[in-house]
Amino acid sequence: MLKNKKYKYLTLIIFSILLFTFVNGQKQPDSLSVYFEIAAKNNPTVVQYFYEYQAALEKVPQVGSLPEPELSIGYFLKPME
Repeated sequence: MLKNKKYKYLTLIIFSILLFTFVNGQKQPDSLSVYFEIAAKNNPTVVQYFYEYQAALEKVPQVGSLPEPELSIGYFLKPME
């Protein structure tokens, strides 16, 4: 009887270990690109350059727009012939 309980506990422990290993084994390890992304988000210089890049993209449509309208008036003291 005692031997039978030992086998049940041993079987339960082995099954639990295998199940835990199988569940944790399904996770994919982090790739190098994930670490690069984390480093880029936490690097203040990279973040600064990214915002400068976005600001430069916003200026591009302004360059191709029409010039500001100007009004000029001319007056001649002598009448034109």
